[in-house]
Amino acid sequence: MKTVTAKDIKKIYAPRAPESKKYDFGLMLVIGGSEFYSGAPALSALAGFRAGLDMVRIIAPKRAADIIASFSPILASYGLDNSHFLKEHVTLVLTRTMAAKEASQGKASVVIGGGLGRTKETQEAVVEYLAQVDIPCVIDADAIHAVAQKPEVLASKPFVITAHTREFYILTGKEVRELSQRSYRDGEARGGSFADNNFIKSKHRYYFRRQRSCARERRLSIYDGWRNRRYPSWHSGRPAGSRSSALRSSSRGSIHKRQSRRTRRKEIQR
Repeated sequence: MKTVTAKDIKKIYAPRAPESKKYDFGLMLVIGGSEFYSGAPALSALAGFRAGLDMVRIIAPKRAADIIASFSPILASYGLDNSHFLKEHVTLVLTRTMAAKEASQGKASVVIGGGLGRTKETQEAVVEYLAQVDIPCVIDADAIHAVAQKPEVLASKPFVITAHTREFYILTGKEVRELSQRSYRDGEARGGSFADNNFIKSKHRYYFRRQRSCARERRLSIYDGWRNRRYPSWHSGRPAGSRSSALRSSSRGSIHKRQSRRTRRKEIQR
């Protein structure tokens, strides 16, 4: 198990050369959406751009694709003929995946699952697709339910599963809330075919940042102590409706905002 630090992040987000061009920093395919859901794949695509990707392409059923394209001019979406992702679409989506890999010279990735739905046909299509791709994939939401039925598709693949606590239980049969931090750290919670593929969306994921989080808590406690000594009148028992109380509350809010901005800037610099 490896702890990701600020040093690792700085290596990923190194300064970009002025002559860099489109696709030099990756292309991501987002496969998701259905007749009813269109927000999840759009948010995944926008998150990809926010993380620094050069290009994101979205593949979704036509209605969802049309809605997503209207969110922003930077979202390029391709519509599938049907209300859901089905087996008949797998060949086309695989072709699009290989085209993305070629266009980006191997710097391609996939996010699959958001808003797909859990119909039997869609789940089978997800498993068939994942069994035939070998590029990095983030398996999320409804796609997690698909791989839970056939975990062997994950074997020796560069896949990451982003499960919340309920989805983790569906995958492994284990309740995250009942596990100690020690057993989670040692990998006992992940077990079976899902070892090294899981990232759990819960409070337990912050275990990997525990030392840094504790340091931050100490800094905040020191700040709180200084604040209480510097502004003891904040905690006086004056009536809440008085003018002086309202002015004090307003000043306190301004000071808090300034201090929080300074704290965030310092943390980013670190």
